[in-house]
Amino acid sequence: MGLSARESNNRVLVTGATGFIGTQLVRSLVEHGYCVRVYSRRPFNAAFCGLVDERDWFKGGLDQQCLLRSACENVDTVFHAAGLANSSFCDLEEFLKVNVEGTKTVFLASADAGVSKFIFFSSILVSETGTSNYAKSKKSAEDFLFSYSSNCHDTSVVVLRPATVYGPGMKNNLVGFMRLVKKGLMPSLPILKRRLPMISAKDLCEAAIFSSEADIPKSKGTAFTVTDGQDYTPDRIEDALYRSLDRGKPRLWIPKSALFFGALCAQVLNVIGITRNQIGLGLYRKLVSDEPKDNEIEFPLQNFLATATLESEMPSIIASLEEVGS
Repeated sequence: MGLSARESNNRVLVTGATGFIGTQLVRSLVEHGYCVRVYSRRPFNAAFCGLVDERDWFKGGLDQQCLLRSACENVDTVFHAAGLANSSFCDLEEFLKVNVEGTKTVFLASADAGVSKFIFFSSILVSETGTSNYAKSKKSAEDFLFSYSSNCHDTSVVVLRPATVYGPGMKNNLVGFMRLVKKGLMPSLPILKRRLPMISAKDLCEAAIFSSEADIPKSKGTAFTVTDGQDYTPDRIEDALYRSLDRGKPRLWIPKSALFFGALCAQVLNVIGITRNQIGLGLYRKLVSDEPKDNEIEFPLQNFLATATLESEMPSIIASLEEVGS
């Protein structure tokens, strides 16, 4: 094992290290030679042996200002990946408590400790705040960071707005679809031309490290949208999945009318509380309509090039589904 964060001049802190993105981020940082300190609500576990010294693992909540201040001591960069995800079934109050108030507390602790750079994992959905409580909370967190950091001359803020993140262990709407296809329970989709921006978890973490090392001028509103530059459609995603499974698409296909009816039923079941799922009319509308703005990236991360595509990652994604007994 390498030097601990206490013995290195290259110290970083990661919040949310046990999550889908956070776990990959810790691995990527260690591969780049960083000594990683972790702040997590979960206790140290064996999965991080050889990556993080147990002495550099701080267990606590995002509301514990003093403990966060201690975790930030002698740290150069904080990567704030902790928070409620888009797939969480929470009301606006809970999203604001974790994603906004939690971000405030982590940033203020970072600034108080003299951290040089604060990397915040936001979302591409901040441009669609009317679509979900998650999007509203991420936008509110960004607003705070941009407002406060303009008067904070010691801690530079970089906001990353990733598109849909894919990779082994992913936890989003696509996983349910993949499970059904893998079990042979899913007919072919109708032709859907909606373009969906995406990014692999590994490339997102590389982008985070790239932005932490880059000489980015400090200014109010430093935000970058991160995608792999590909045009994904539901058809392309479906093709990649069947190719990785070494199967042809089923001859039976779902008419759009049936897709709409299924989405409507899922929406009703959600509303009356029988089931909790992300399949509803909102998802249906996104799939059947194409909005070119998806690929019109206002703030690209200059000079960053993604190395993975959904096709290259699909075999490992499927393998990860098998590992959890799907």
